Amino acid sequence: MMRLRYTHHARSRMRERGVTEADVERVLTEYVESVDGRGGRRYKGPGTDGRMLKVWLVPKGSGSSVEVVKSVAWEV
Repeated sequence: MMRLRYTHHARSRMRERGVTEADVERVLTEYVESVDGRGGRRYKGPGTDGRMLKVWLVPKGSGSSVEVVKSVAWEV
């Protein structure tokens, strides 16, 4: 599994939306969609309960082995 770090914003959204680290990890390993966007990449995939979750990552710096999660949201 990749090494993850969560921004303060991501942690706040996770608490607010009931998203767990396990949900984020599942999306990043079992995603059904990956899209480059403004300031990073968005992944969409199933959370641990099967609902679709979107996870945004900050662009990875060269040589970095850590992925930075910047936000999360359940798909509506």
